[in-house]
Amino acid sequence: MRPNETQRSEPESNPKNILISSANSEPTAITSSPLAAPPIKSHKKILGIIGGLLLVAIILGGVYYFTVRNNTSTPTATIKDVSASVTSANNNFGINVFNQLVKQSPQNNIFISPASIAMALSMVYNGADGSTQTAMRNVLNYQGLSLNTINNSSAALISSLKKPDTKVTLSIANSVWLKQGVSVNKSFLNTTQNDYQAKATTLNFNSPSAPTTINNWVSGATDGKITSIVNNIPSSEIMYLINAVYFNGAWHTKFDPSQTQNSPFTTGRSSQIQTPLMSQSGTYNYYSDNSVQAIQLPYGKNQRISMNVYLPTDMTTFLQNLSYNQLATIDSKYTKQQGTILLPKFTLTYSQNLNDTLQALGMGVAFNPNGAANFDGIARNVHISDVEHKTYIDVDEQGTVAAAATSVGVTTDSSEVPNGFYMEVNKPFLLTIQDSSTKEVLFVGVVQNPVQS
Repeated sequence: MRPNETQRSEPESNPKNILISSANSEPTAITSSPLAAPPIKSHKKILGIIGGLLLVAIILGGVYYFTVRNNTSTPTATIKDVSASVTSANNNFGINVFNQLVKQSPQNNIFISPASIAMALSMVYNGADGSTQTAMRNVLNYQGLSLNTINNSSAALISSLKKPDTKVTLSIANSVWLKQGVSVNKSFLNTTQNDYQAKATTLNFNSPSAPTTINNWVSGATDGKITSIVNNIPSSEIMYLINAVYFNGAWHTKFDPSQTQNSPFTTGRSSQIQTPLMSQSGTYNYYSDNSVQAIQLPYGKNQRISMNVYLPTDMTTFLQNLSYNQLATIDSKYTKQQGTILLPKFTLTYSQNLNDTLQALGMGVAFNPNGAANFDGIARNVHISDVEHKTYIDVDEQGTVAAAATSVGVTTDSSEVPNGFYMEVNKPFLLTIQDSSTKEVLFVGVVQNPVQS
């Protein structure tokens, strides 16, 4: 019998006596009178009331468990948990990568996702040590940031961007593909799964279907906009860490398709082409000076995410001096102004191996074989073999669809305009897609030729 539990019995000699016993007292006899017993109908009424109260208690308890308790036991990271220092580091790193690619192909369209590249490499950074860790820290601009801060901020960013708006779809997905039969550091895998929500899969890399399996995941994570990131898997490859970003946002104010007309556009190679320019007038966040016009075109109902379009007088000079701080300074000078925007309607895809770019920025040791690279936090004697990056963007009157995928392969060693501004984007322009809440730059690109896919 449990402590303090009441036991009832009816002795045969006196059926009207009730014995009550407890752990703290001797049994006490209570004599009841036939007149004191409630009528049968009253019993049923009381039992009915008690039963109803119990039912209400059970329902309320269930509601509490599945809402309050479940929500508080696994708290969701919020925007406040995103580190401004980590976001700034990612943005600066992304613009540095972008600038390096511009140097390699100064007259081509370039479109990348700083968020995707930074997140894929930050997963790998968790396994770096020694001089390799130092090199990656410097290139990623993670000086003074602990792994815990970086990982927690990444986790919060993934969570806070899941549903930014009712008219915007944005997802960040990670995956780890491990060669069958290869052992890696368990704590490393735990970090990718817990902080980066990475799906970890062991795969037979020798199977002809292995690349297809990985590419199917990428295609699913980008809604079919990027269908492949891995072609052939070298025999020495032991792991792929992949990030995918997908964005689909309707303009806060959509363009009227009937206002779209073919107009001249001067490309980065100084040739003139005809391209469809969408047209719209209204009140916008706008800035201009002698060197650039800039405008912010928001998406969705709450306008949390926007496209910033920068139209410099001289694109070559503008790109030579480009930095994230420069873009942030321009953005800080936006004022609400009435005017007209003409923007190209375009679709483009971009693909680039980032090995040379990252090595030029100072991450060369991470690619060095024969023990020079130190990723002991992942496994002994491994280095980065390949960093592949692919993107897609489609801009029309309804909004923007953009996607990116980054794969990291790990292998073994063997101002005012009084009459309203007029901004006609009829020559090379720069664009970013940025989250205003966290300041994370999701995409950045330069369009030299809008009809070159």
